[in-house]
Amino acid sequence: MQHITLTGQQILEMALFAGIMVDDKYPLNNAEKETEFKLACNMKGIEIKSEDEPENTGKYTHAIWVAEDPKEGALPLGDKLSA
Repeated sequence: MQHITLTGQQILEMALFAGIMVDDKYPLNNAEKETEFKLACNMKGIEIKSEDEPENTGKYTHAIWVAEDPKEGALPLGDKLSA
């Protein structure tokens, strides 16, 4: 599995570049700007298990999670891979 590490600030910059509106009323604090996230890609699938959101359980090609605490879970990106 390949992954890159991005900070909250870098993710915000990507969102702005993509034209996504960000509410200026809620700016990122320093901790949020510096928090690192892992963005992973695996064309064979990344297994996501979610007790809180069982509909997200499955295999995905992309996922993101907080680098410091991967046990907190991952957010799948995109559609589930077909079985």
